[in-house]
Amino acid sequence: CGHCKALAPIYNEVANIFKPEANVVVAKVDATENQDLAQQYGVTGYPTLKFFGKGTTEPDAYSSGRDKASLVDFLNERAGTHRTADGGLKAEAGRISAIDDFIKSAGLGDAVTEEHIATVKKMVADAIEAEHQFARHGRHYVKAMQKMAAQGVAYVEKEIKR
Repeated sequence: CGHCKALAPIYNEVANIFKPEANVVVAKVDATENQDLAQQYGVTGYPTLKFFGKGTTEPDAYSSGRDKASLVDFLNERAGTHRTADGGLKAEAGRISAIDDFIKSAGLGDAVTEEHIATVKKMVADAIEAEHQFARHGRHYVKAMQKMAAQGVAYVEKEIKR
């Protein structure tokens, strides 16, 4: 149909934007060729977009805009990703908010201690155990804190300039 053809290039761009995300699969199903599947999920008009969260069999219907930015925002919200409509990453990508909050609340500045590092290591281990999507980035927090403990705030200033 005409609406499907109009959406196809946008849909393909969105699929490419999310290709690096291991936990997001953007798939296309032709409901006219897969009528049983279309009936199972209540597809009555075309194009119909559905979101299946990890481990779920009941989809969320998509009813927002048919533009790239709206689709990217929807997927980010549902999948917990941080992609931009141009394919890049938002500033919060790869962050573990619990660790960020701890660092802010501790007011570390120049005073990073072994105790702080141990706390962050434990938080990273907890994130890995909970299968947090950014747990693999936890080692960066530990490494940065170790360098801050050794070099102080000068390390952070140097990294920001870099």
